[in-house]
Amino acid sequence: MDDESGRLPQCAVTCTALRTRSFSTRAVQVSGGSGVAFVTVRLLERIPGRRTLLGSRTTLERVVHVHRTCPERARNQSALWIMPACIAARSRFCSSTLQLQSRRQVPLTRPACRSLAGGTFRKSWICSVSNRECESHGTTSAPNVPTVYVRSEKAHLFARQVRPLIFGRAIVVPTTRPNGTYEALQPRTDDLVCVRLATSGLEGQGGRTDTPGPVLGYGFYNPDSMYRVRLIWQNRLDGDSVPLLKYPDGSYRVDLLRVLTRLFTAAWRLRERLGLVGSAHAACRLINGEGDRVSGLCIDLYARYLVVQSSARWVEHHRPVIEQALRNVTKNAYELVWRSNSDRLRQDGFVMSDDPSRATAPGAASTMTRRASSTAATWITEHGLMYEVDIMHGQKTGHYCDQRDNRLFIRHLVQEASIQRVLDLCTYTGGFALNAVLGGALHVTAVDSSGQALMQAHRNAERNQVSSRLILDKEPGIPGESPPTLWLVRDDVQRFCERLESHIEHHPESTQRYDLVVLDPPKLAPTVESLPRARHRYRKMNAAALRLVRSSGFLFTCTCSASMTQSGQFSAVLMEAALDAGRRITILAERGAALDHVVSPAAPEGRYLTAMLLAVE
Repeated sequence: MDDESGRLPQCAVTCTALRTRSFSTRAVQVSGGSGVAFVTVRLLERIPGRRTLLGSRTTLERVVHVHRTCPERARNQSALWIMPACIAARSRFCSSTLQLQSRRQVPLTRPACRSLAGGTFRKSWICSVSNRECESHGTTSAPNVPTVYVRSEKAHLFARQVRPLIFGRAIVVPTTRPNGTYEALQPRTDDLVCVRLATSGLEGQGGRTDTPGPVLGYGFYNPDSMYRVRLIWQNRLDGDSVPLLKYPDGSYRVDLLRVLTRLFTAAWRLRERLGLVGSAHAACRLINGEGDRVSGLCIDLYARYLVVQSSARWVEHHRPVIEQALRNVTKNAYELVWRSNSDRLRQDGFVMSDDPSRATAPGAASTMTRRASSTAATWITEHGLMYEVDIMHGQKTGHYCDQRDNRLFIRHLVQEASIQRVLDLCTYTGGFALNAVLGGALHVTAVDSSGQALMQAHRNAERNQVSSRLILDKEPGIPGESPPTLWLVRDDVQRFCERLESHIEHHPESTQRYDLVVLDPPKLAPTVESLPRARHRYRKMNAAALRLVRSSGFLFTCTCSASMTQSGQFSAVLMEAALDAGRRITILAERGAALDHVVSPAAPEGRYLTAMLLAVE
């Protein structure tokens, strides 16, 4: 790192001075070959046209490396006297640029480093200041941006683990100084705020801070939500140079359009590499909330439509920017459909408008944002099968892309295990049932309580040339053994299973049990509080399904409740259901959502779907 004389290697560096028009102590960004460090300096003189050497690139590179990996270690390095000052002064102001280039070599010794860290700038190191304002792409923090502060004991969650969601108990309130320093920084609802670490001045449980710490990132503030801030930019992942926009009053704000365009572009390229976009009838999850670092926003692509599902207030508030970013990324090639999840928005403190145009379906609102469409349905292709998608009124966004790979898995299972009889419970539009037919099953029964969904499944069967019969009777009978291949029955799933079980008990010679039963119920536990009740329902439904499985058959059962998946209780529930049904089960495979439903390691709560294949005896 240095020689015995205490001198450090010398070479030229470039610095960005922050608010250097006055002669008080200011923060300076020092750019080395491998990164950026920050120091505190005091400009004693300013002579136009004079340029000289500041210090050692080698030293600065090492400072940056140690600072980014382990700040505590940097404090213990004898040659890294710059570090305490750079930590204290990081990301404070930004208005003009200072260029330093080499005219003569000036040795930088340990005493000089001490002097620099202490806030003094030697008179021999005179530099020139250019008055170029900081640009939107080259700053470390946004001046005059509303700010929230994270408690120091919670800092590791966001500085090291890069969690994207900040809960209310992690936030502290900045003290308003007599000169009103913090008054302009108080966040308001839906503000895109700067998130900083509170470093000192904490008082009791109220959590008030006087000293701002380093910037952790930027996110949307919502005092009415359990997620107080949803981070959309994190310095550790994205760097310090957040894009800014300069307003006419001279203030700066984060350029949300550029940030979203960057995130959407990354998401698009990933799906492109997976081969999920580009075809005329493509279908995939383009944006998956926290997995794509846009909490509260999901976007599905269906043929020529992009269906936006909004479940956070910031998404509704910034809708025009989101739509523009989508058009930028997709080159305006898709028609946008906006669907708002009213239940999730209500939890986030947002009440839907009473405008009838924004209330076209229970639990959702849909609006066409580009031009009027003659139809609300479109056709997509998935693993060789075509499905009709009702993008305006269908459940969620019209189709469950998360089960794409699991539907193909069932097709292969039917084919490889020579399965003849399949029961698809909660079939919706017939996805698993059609894949079972394509795999070679001779008799498939699909049950759902929605007549509209079953009519759509019937159209899907016709489009794929599968013979089917639609039964919408209030008291449907038991499907017979004769053709067609696919029976579509409207009934309550629990009631259907109990009636079929009763029929089998009264007709011992009956062959009504199935080689494979698929159970994919809707979300039964929308919250953690509802998990105990949902656990009982999952147990009851799976026990009923297990009774209908033939010996040496299979049960493919799913839960899309995040609280059930993340609690790890699903396998225990299945064991209890098996005991209730008097069956023995073995777990053969555990699966999740399709590849396009990405999950960030920093946000494991994005995992919600668990699907298990059980062998039943």
